Amino acid sequence: MTRILLINPNTSAATTAMMVGIATAALPPGCVVIGQTAATGVPMMVDEAELDAAGDEVVRRWRADAPECDGVIVGAFGDPGMAGIRRLTRAPVAGIFESSVLEAAQGGRRFGVATVTPGLAGMIRRGIEAQGFGRLYTGIRLTAGAPRALAADPDALQAALGEAARQCIEDDGAEAVIIGGGPLGQAALELQRRLRAPIIAPIPAAARRLMRELRRLTNPSPPPQEAPMLWRFSANNTHLYPGALLRCLDAPGGARLSAGDTLRVEFSDGMVANGRLLRAQPDAAVLQMPSHRTGRNTSVASRTWRIAPGGEAGVVRVQKRLPAV
Repeated sequence: MTRILLINPNTSAATTAMMVGIATAALPPGCVVIGQTAATGVPMMVDEAELDAAGDEVVRRWRADAPECDGVIVGAFGDPGMAGIRRLTRAPVAGIFESSVLEAAQGGRRFGVATVTPGLAGMIRRGIEAQGFGRLYTGIRLTAGAPRALAADPDALQAALGEAARQCIEDDGAEAVIIGGGPLGQAALELQRRLRAPIIAPIPAAARRLMRELRRLTNPSPPPQEAPMLWRFSANNTHLYPGALLRCLDAPGGARLSAGDTLRVEFSDGMVANGRLLRAQPDAAVLQMPSHRTGRNTSVASRTWRIAPGGEAGVVRVQKRLPAV
């Protein structure tokens, strides 16, 4: 039996029950979802101050069930407390914001966000840029009216979010739309059934990501590699530097980086450069990047970098520049 802890950073027990039901339906048989509701805070977070204040409470809710759970879902758009839990456990932790962005951006899709909370628009944009997908983000479309009042009216909520999703697609050019919010989970599922365009429901996205991580942990052996592989990574800036993050876009199965592999790096300004791994070990690798130009035509010289795991699956961090080889 696999036990998944779903933490609702909002104080609404009804929202927790709704999210537990959605996550349970998205997970395979043999998984049990345990819901934890924040004891302090607000029934629905609508601005950055409320989101920031929820982080410590999310960690407290995790501590209450930590010995019993195999994985964790953080059920608020913005993932409060997710980083804190990851520092405290080796179990996989999936936030609905991070997971939905990763799913929306698969294959280099352009994507937008439809939601009810204008007070979180800046956080959403910064979070997407921090993940390295700023160039794919078409922007946010917001519903009219008070967020909490709208969320309390399921029919009006679905209609308003449907219009916002339509604007993302028809006006902004999005190829997928994230419905941004844990309390909007049921509306997201209804819109998936109603609209033809890809609608990303954050709770199932987090459940799917968590299961991939759990399978990876239980079956870590990579398949045999007979030839160098091509890996696609996105960078969180227009060039590499110590501390820069690279996020794998479509890692081939359970394979690991090996010497001779090509890393196709897609920079935040849309430019692309193909690097080559000179050496690769489980804890570090050496990446040689060719000279290239940024989107503003700035020349970046050929450089060699030491890279290492970035603290979560699919992410590597540039550690330092190495002498030219």
